[in-house]
Amino acid sequence: MEKSLLLCVAGMLLLPIAAQAGLWDPAIDQPSFEQTFTGWTNWTDDWFDSDYWGTFLIPEGGVTYPDTPYGEVLGGVDGTGTMWQQVGTWEAGQIYEVSFMAGQRSGGGIQSWEVSGGIIVALYGGGTGAADNETPVSIGATLLDSIGVQPFTGVEIATTEIAVSLNTGTGLVTGDPLWLAFEGVAAGQKVFDNVAIVAVVSATLVSPQDGATTVAIDAQLVWGAPVAYDGPRYDIYFGTTEPNVLEANYGLTWLNEADAKTTATSIDPNSGGGLSFETTYYWVIDTYEPNELGGDIVHRGPHWSFTTVEAAPVIVTQPASQTVAAGDPVTFSVVGLNIVGYQWYKDGEILPGETGADLTIDDVQLGAEGGYHCIVTNGNPVDDIASDSARLLTQRLMAHWDFEGDLIDEVEGIVGFYSDPEIANPNPVATWDPNSIEGEQAFAFGDEPYFVAVDIPEYFDFTAQGYTVSAWVKVTVAPLGWDTYISKGGSYWLNAETTWLTQVGTDGWTWSTYPVLEDKGWHHTTATYDPAEGVVKYYVDGLLHNQYASTPPSNVDPLIFGAADTTGRGRYYGSLDDVQIYSYARDPYVMANEYVVVVPEANVCVEGVGPYYDYDDDCDVDLADFAEFALQWLNCNRVAGAGSGLIDCK
Repeated sequence: MEKSLLLCVAGMLLLPIAAQAGLWDPAIDQPSFEQTFTGWTNWTDDWFDSDYWGTFLIPEGGVTYPDTPYGEVLGGVDGTGTMWQQVGTWEAGQIYEVSFMAGQRSGGGIQSWEVSGGIIVALYGGGTGAADNETPVSIGATLLDSIGVQPFTGVEIATTEIAVSLNTGTGLVTGDPLWLAFEGVAAGQKVFDNVAIVAVVSATLVSPQDGATTVAIDAQLVWGAPVAYDGPRYDIYFGTTEPNVLEANYGLTWLNEADAKTTATSIDPNSGGGLSFETTYYWVIDTYEPNELGGDIVHRGPHWSFTTVEAAPVIVTQPASQTVAAGDPVTFSVVGLNIVGYQWYKDGEILPGETGADLTIDDVQLGAEGGYHCIVTNGNPVDDIASDSARLLTQRLMAHWDFEGDLIDEVEGIVGFYSDPEIANPNPVATWDPNSIEGEQAFAFGDEPYFVAVDIPEYFDFTAQGYTVSAWVKVTVAPLGWDTYISKGGSYWLNAETTWLTQVGTDGWTWSTYPVLEDKGWHHTTATYDPAEGVVKYYVDGLLHNQYASTPPSNVDPLIFGAADTTGRGRYYGSLDDVQIYSYARDPYVMANEYVVVVPEANVCVEGVGPYYDYDDDCDVDLADFAEFALQWLNCNRVAGAGSGLIDCK
């Protein structure tokens, strides 16, 4: 029978739900299962039963079941049944002690706890639709913590008191339902009585974190003192076997035996010569609360575990690629475990004297550009491992094609090749547009599906560090789709799945459609990425056209002009001039100024807002704005404010 949430007593409505997150008061309804017993398979009042045969009630005593001091009825699970109920609402990081009396029936064999695998005591959080014939898992609840219990070996008609500590953990929403469950492991009857759950005010975990891996073998155990009372003392138990609440000291080593009930909040578990590599350790702290009435109050701690690092070196943090201004310093770092030595390399060549975890270059110049990695060692050369390579660049122009009669870059002499994707004409004749925007010529893409390929992809594989790519374009045929000017990444799209490109499209919603690009005149297009902002920006004729969040990935695809990839898809019909590629996101004011130098009649409001007294919104204060100023002064007897526009006097 499902748990009753509303109890009517003497005309008063009682609602055992906490006003805030935490345990209800009382937390457990029917803790001793004292209801009218009508038969072995009857449903349990105030508890949810997973199935008709998987949970049960049974009278105490007789020749089969033990007597307890807590009433006349025992609850139980048979096989893998689950008996569960809501005990409150979820709150992060709470430790609750669950106590109960476990009972062993007679009969031995499969009915005994040790043969049937015992039970699991568990906390769940969240979920909806609690009812009989359901389990916490079936209603979508999340397992928060659990402990297996097998209290009996080789005995019959016995009882024992059991207490376990469970942690609510993190990740749910405060106020979600909190469920306590008793779950069978395998066939056989497991009976229990006098179930209770209370909040435990015990030591809190600091480090190592529960479940942590790659923990150093010289790690210290550190915990925090409870805040609810002063003067706590602790016993710390530690070892390589899972804690057993039925054994003395949980079956672990009592670390502070020589200083029983220590007041310290850390301890060194390495006194026996250090922890072992690749080993899982468990630890428990029992906290003792001073009691003026005599005898400390013992708060059993939760069970924590961690696993130590492998014997070989382990790199935890790799060196990161960086782009800096010439003259600035830069530092590469590697962080790891089991490391006793470091050696840094540049472009595969050893850097003498650079044998620390950090590599610093105080004054970065062009000659410092390259790939840097570190070899780390634990003293055994067989175990040496290399870090990832981090690329260092200076903020500079990486490549510039002016297309003055050739396809050679003006910075590094990088050569592009005019190509036919069908290879029917492996060396098509390049065509040139004499009506260029800068210089004497521009490159012209005509009716054939040809493109220019620059096949040194590693050189341009820096986009996640920041970039600017720009070009003058003149569309000669109305776009047929995603007509791509410049691409690296095998796609038309400028998004997180490619690196960078600038293009023109016909789809009205997309950021890269810009109607003036179809007027068959020259226009300047620019794409930038600033890793500090994590934003790709697209400019047309010096103005920001659109932007979106992205992190361009690494790729080794070739640089392509006039198509999206080497198959020729996304081909572009028009002229291309003055392609420039930078290793960083350039300042928009600098780019706008360069545009105005080429097109002096243009007015570019970089931030979309003109100067003060720019009444006609042309990003310039001129005689037209003065005329509006004078008109409103004369006709309206007022001085027009900035942005007032051409409006009637009122």
